Amino acid sequence: MATKKQLVDLDFSSASKILQLPAATASGHAVRYDEFNELDGDVSSLISLSGVAENATHFGHFSGSTISNNSNLKDALQELELAAESNQLEVAAGSTAFLSISENEISISSLAITDVTVDSTHGTLAAYLTANSSHGLQAGDVLVLANATNSLNRSYIHNGGSDATDANNFTRLQTDITPANVRGYFSGGDALSYDSATGDFDVNVDDSSIEVSSDALRVKADGIKLSHVDFGTDAGQIDAGDIPLQTYSWSRITNPADLQDAVEKLDADVAAVIAGGDISLNNGAATDGEDDGSVDVRVDSVGIEINGANNLQLKDLGVATAKLAADAVTGAKIADDAVDSEHIAAQAVDFAHFSSAAICSDFSSCGSNQVARADTVKAYIDGRSYMRMSSEDVDLVAGTDLTITHNLGNKYVTLSVYDSNDKLMDVEVTLLTANTLKLKATVNAADSKVIIVG
Repeated sequence: MATKKQLVDLDFSSASKILQLPAATASGHAVRYDEFNELDGDVSSLISLSGVAENATHFGHFSGSTISNNSNLKDALQELELAAESNQLEVAAGSTAFLSISENEISISSLAITDVTVDSTHGTLAAYLTANSSHGLQAGDVLVLANATNSLNRSYIHNGGSDATDANNFTRLQTDITPANVRGYFSGGDALSYDSATGDFDVNVDDSSIEVSSDALRVKADGIKLSHVDFGTDAGQIDAGDIPLQTYSWSRITNPADLQDAVEKLDADVAAVIAGGDISLNNGAATDGEDDGSVDVRVDSVGIEINGANNLQLKDLGVATAKLAADAVTGAKIADDAVDSEHIAAQAVDFAHFSSAAICSDFSSCGSNQVARADTVKAYIDGRSYMRMSSEDVDLVAGTDLTITHNLGNKYVTLSVYDSNDKLMDVEVTLLTANTLKLKATVNAADSKVIIVG
């Protein structure tokens, strides 16, 4: 039997209502108010969630370039999908030891520095690894060679290799190059000096043949001497044919082209004149000119003469005393026994002209062929007059030997002993050496005086 519903009209002025209306379960069923109210709220929330106004047919404008303006939801998602798939992240080949991607996560393997080791001993990485095969450095650790031979090869990072001695397991870190580093790579060389502090090169010049003028090299005035010129006849050498002549009106020869041509023409002209006997020479200093073109040297035949071989020579006995310079004749030029009393002026021989070997400086050791200086004789005599040794306040013990060093240089000496009352004592004396002796008293004697002469 169909369920009956009660239609209620409260005051016949409002809409009719059906009480106890069942929930809609199929198409065509009436919807209760609370169902409608819930659905209306959900729709409002969806509209707010979409970010566009109610009844809008697209999403409007986007600030980026991935999603097109005025796109619907399907088109927007499609553009997002294409952009995401075309921008898949990959780790660069050179960074795989440090970075990795798993699904949508990026991981750092050993990019961060975990430990820094500073070495001040070794100049290269190879030297460090050889000396420190158990260094214990791991991926990401940094090694700094403070005294690296090359400043650019100072810092390295371990890249994760397992062989502790393999240099390939270390990646060199970039080192800033300073001006001082660059200047340190240069040095001076032949004819160049270098200032590593300023980086300036200077050209070294002798300032005699080459000089620096206005910061440029040039040949110095009068700097080219004959020794610098390569004269000769070979290629590249300067000969007479390379030397030009100044403008001149030649009277004896036809205008020569150069010095070589001029000399050849003059030689031919002189030869022709001499051959014809027409030459005339004016006398020069110490010369005589002859009609045949020869020149004779004039000599005085007193000091200089011409010998049979047509050579100049000193004439026998031709050197007079006036020709000798002061102190010019040495002892080696004087014959033995050539100087006798006749040739020595009175009081002409002074002490400075005696041989040092003939003078004795120690009278006590003079040889039979030596002369002692007066001061050494006096010193010897003075020394002999004081050949004495005296000692006071000597304490003697009866029957006990006392050794005395007198340093008189004579073993056989005379000894006297006096007691404190200046009375001569009887002692036993034994001579030991030239400088020592031994004495023994028969009684005790304090403050005794010992005198040794010899």
